[in-house]
Amino acid sequence: MSIRIDQKKITDFQTLHDAVPSAAYDIVQLERGTMTGTLTRLSGPVFRISTGSFSRGFRVRGVRSGSEWTLSVNAAPAMLQGFEMGPGDLFLLAPGQEIYASYPGANSYTVMLIEQAKLFAFLEIQQPGASDAAIWRRSCSVVTIGAARAEAFRKLVEAISNLDPAMLSADTIKDYRYKLLELVTVPILDNINQSPRLPLPASKLVREIDLLLSESGKRLVVSDLCERFRVPRRSLFNAFGDVLGVPPLALQSRMRLCGAYAVLSRAPDLRIKDVANAHGYRDQSKFAGDYHELFDENPRQTKQRAQRQRQNQSVPVTPP
Repeated sequence: MSIRIDQKKITDFQTLHDAVPSAAYDIVQLERGTMTGTLTRLSGPVFRISTGSFSRGFRVRGVRSGSEWTLSVNAAPAMLQGFEMGPGDLFLLAPGQEIYASYPGANSYTVMLIEQAKLFAFLEIQQPGASDAAIWRRSCSVVTIGAARAEAFRKLVEAISNLDPAMLSADTIKDYRYKLLELVTVPILDNINQSPRLPLPASKLVREIDLLLSESGKRLVVSDLCERFRVPRRSLFNAFGDVLGVPPLALQSRMRLCGAYAVLSRAPDLRIKDVANAHGYRDQSKFAGDYHELFDENPRQTKQRAQRQRQNQSVPVTPP
């Protein structure tokens, strides 16, 4: 019985893909500026945990795990699955469900992933019959656990991540596992029969349009969106403001720029002009300006950094 601890720095929005190794994420940076922060991943018996902090707002969609429940808390307000989350809220997501979340700015998070059988076994020990409650038949739910308990959960994870895994005995790991599960499950058991909180009605519309913008190869106009989804212009903009904090076409622009950034990072030998054209930009100066405004660096800087990283990885290490 052991715990593995992995830590790394966030250097751009793409690093956030590593938050949960098994996840298939699509991430779009929404807030302008350089994305920085830290990531810590703990993996051990019964559960996996990801915790970290980041400096800029972004939107994420994708499946965290096909076989595990995810239980997460945030230190600052966020929008998860259309639920307005505060520092004292616990978000529960069933296995295989897509997460759709937006963070308006800097934040920190802690996510626990645990297989359903192991979660339910722990719940049954605490309260027989708890695993049959309606909350476990919903794709997602929010339970208020209080800011103090959420902070205690985050601090316990932080304390564990700063330990030397080699010095942790099986009994110590078992004790930490019990404390972590207890912190997040006791409030669930206390609120298990309460009426569920409902997500913002606008969240479904935004999610559908977001998917359309992600899949569309052409630049859309607001009137097309209003007609297709039968929604007034003002309602459309209000919905995006409430859920993502940016208008729909601003989201599409950021999608294109994030796509270009990802390509330049992976394939720095490509010409910037070709990458810009492939992502809907015919005006190179417009592309460079928008790119710099969002990422606080120009395309050439991204390309040069990727080239340096490739060269460093290809240099053979001479044994001492």
